[in-house]
Order: sequence, then C-alpha cells, then structure tokens
Amino acid sequence: MVLLILASSMFVFSLSIPGQSASIPQSCFSQSVKVSSIPETHLYHKKTKPLVIGHHGNPSKFQENTVDGFKSLVELKADGMEFDTFLTKDKKLVVIHYDNTVHLTNKDHNIWETTYEELLKLDLPTTIKYGEKPYKFTKTRKIPLLSEVIDATKDDELVMYLNIKPGYLRNRTESEMVGEEVAKLVTALGVVHKVLLSSFDPFKIWAAKKVNSSLVVGTFYKRQMWDDLATINVTKSEFGDLPNMQQCVKDAPAGREFMNVLFRSGALLKSTNGSFVVMDYNIFNNKKYSNETFQTFKDHYRKDLSFGAFIIDNLALSDAQRAEDEKFLDLLIANDVSCLVTDDVPRLLNKLGRRPSKGFANKNLPTLLVLYAIVPFFGLLF
Repeated sequence: MVLLILASSMFVFSLSIPGQSASIPQSCFSQSVKVSSIPETHLYHKKTKPLVIGHHGNPSKFQENTVDGFKSLVELKADGMEFDTFLTKDKKLVVIHYDNTVHLTNKDHNIWETTYEELLKLDLPTTIKYGEKPYKFTKTRKIPLLSEVIDATKDDELVMYLNIKPGYLRNRTESEMVGEEVAKLVTALGVVHKVLLSSFDPFKIWAAKKVNSSLVVGTFYKRQMWDDLATINVTKSEFGDLPNMQQCVKDAPAGREFMNVLFRSGALLKSTNGSFVVMDYNIFNNKKYSNETFQTFKDHYRKDLSFGAFIIDNLALSDAQRAEDEKFLDLLIANDVSCLVTDDVPRLLNKLGRRPSKGFANKNLPTLLVLYAIVPFFGLLF
C-alpha cells in the first residue's frame, strides 16, 4: 500500500515538471516512426544552412508582407521569405499577418469578415511602429493577394515559408477551406518545389496535403500553445480527428502536459506527414516548454530534421533585449539550426560570415564610413 501511494505520488510529481514530464503514451506514435524528410528536389536543399529567411519580407525598409518588401530580399541575398495568408469573406487569399487590420491601418476589420475589395480601400501607412520605434516608408502600399506575391517572386531563388492563418483552430470548416485553397493556388502557380507550407493549426496542413500529397508541410510552434489553457482545451477536444491521433489524444494527460506529449512525440508532424518544424526561439531548451529540444528532435522526429526559429532580431524588441537574446541565436547555430526567420537579414548574414548585399544597413557600416573618411586624409599627408 505504501509503495502504491509512493508510486502514485511520483507519477503526479513527474507530470508537474514543465516541458519534459509526462510519459509519452504508446498510442502517440512509436519512437521508431520518423517524420518525412524534405524531398531532394526542393529548392531548400540548394541553399546553405542555416537558411536566412526574411520575416514578412523586409519590414524595416518596406511595409510588412508587401510585394516590394519580398522583392527586396533578392538584392539582400536572403535565402527565402516567410509570410502569412488568410482567406477573406469572398474567398480570396490575401497576405497579412494579423487577424484584424487595426494594427496596420487603424481600421477595424477581421479578415474573414471582410471582402478583398474592402481591404483594397485600406492603405498600409508610411509609418508603422514596432515596440517603441517608428519605421518610415516612402509611400503607402496595399494588402496584396497571395497570387500577386507568388507571381512577383516565383522566378527568384527564394524558399517560401508560407504560414496559413488564422494561427489557431477557429473552426474546422474554415481550416479545411483555407488549406485546400492554398494548396490549389500553390499547385496552379507551379511553386510546389519552392514552398514549405505550415500552420499553427494542423487541420489546415492536413487539408492542403489531401489536395496535393507532393506539398512539403510542417508545423509552427509558439509559446501560447502551452500557456493558453483555453487553446489547449480546444486542441485536446479536436485533435483526435487527425490521422492516427484518436487514441493518442484519449490517452494523453490534460492541460499543458497534453502539449508536452504532442511536442515530445512529434505526433502532429507524423500525423500530417510533415517534414519540418519552425518555432519561437524562446522555446528551445526552455524547461517551461521543451527541455532538451535538440535531443527530442533526434530521438522522436529524425536525426536530420529541418528545424527553424523565429523571430531573430525582432523589430518589436529594444536593442538591449535583442542583444540579450543573442545567446539564443548562438545556441541555435551551435546545434545546426536549418533556418532562421529574421527581421534583419543583413545583420544575420554578417554574423554567419556571409557578405550582406550592398546598399542596406548593417552593424559594420559606421566603421566602414570612418575608414573611408580616414584613408583619403592620410593620402594627403604623403
């Protein structure tokens, strides 16, 4: 009896340790089941790792998620672009990050309740504030269609990390519809070999994969998936309908431990036949979310898993916070991260020892200006 009580106490205690505690139920995919790899024919394999990916384009020079911003990544020598798409009320796929337009335009419109024609009446302003710093642009721009963005960049050698929104399960009908529409468009425009399709909601990915099994899909993870109990409750009530997930969801514990099981087992990626993971850099090796992340990937996903992190050099953070977070970037690079999604492409290229494109700011620029001023001066002395 004493041993039974002690064993029960140990079990409950183990479940209380964040990020690593719950045992993985046998129904949540065997450890021997590995996730799929990205096909060798994909543009991803032609790039040096880690890939440097422009987050929402080039948001310090052009309004985020605009055609001009994405096109500028070619001159910057970025490896690719990360962008988001929503389905409007009239079933148009548009490129925007937020559920609502108020943050960017000061006009209150939920994307799924708004037609594309109504969105066209809105201007992305010449000043957008991230954190405490305003960024100024030369002109207003419009929220583009997904087809416009792909058409403008499909001839460039840019890997496209395309994230299907909303970034949560709002309703299954919407998830299936937007996933299907994205898959049809990507296929029709002939960019399957360039697109890495992802979502925080696996139903969107599953729907896309059913339309075209050749699509390379993956999962995005953010901290809210562990921290928001309401989201976790929805997740546990719905995810049993994903392929081979019914018993896993039934056997897994509730609360944030449910997310721990999903993440540690790789169940979401395995269920949707996914090939890559991209997640908030704060999650890596963070006991609150994912202890021993890199080992988890090797043991339960695949040894050569393509994994990435966002948002490096986030414009919303202060310079001091960005400097403080450099240790996370160093950790990722030391563990062979596959891609880094960044707001500052030149700075990251410079850190990785790759020469940034000319004409854009980087942290070595002040030093170069001083040298250009000093050299001619000394020339006058001789």
